[in-house]
This record gives sequence, C-alpha cells and structure tokens, in this order.
Amino acid sequence: MLRIASSMYFGATQREKLTVYKEFAVEAVVWLIPVVVLLGLAFMITAT
Repeated sequence: MLRIASSMYFGATQREKLTVYKEFAVEAVVWLIPVVVLLGLAFMITAT
C-alpha cells in the first residue's frame, strides 16, 4: 500500500501535490483549533 501511495505521490503533478498540501493544511488547522481551545481552557482553570 505504501508503495502504491508513494508512486502516486511521486508521479503526481505539481498542481496535484499542491492540492494534497492544501488538504493537509486544512486538516491540521481543523484538528489544532479544538486542541488549542482545550489547552487554553485547562490553563485558565488551573491558573485560578
């Protein structure tokens, strides 16, 4: 499976690679927002 994925990635055009990077960036932001909010909330609760 990894070989298929890597061959698809390395065979991809520059535009396809950019699309993959954009999708990853969106996913990273979507996952980071709740983590940052929860960490900030935990910090505010424990700081009082």
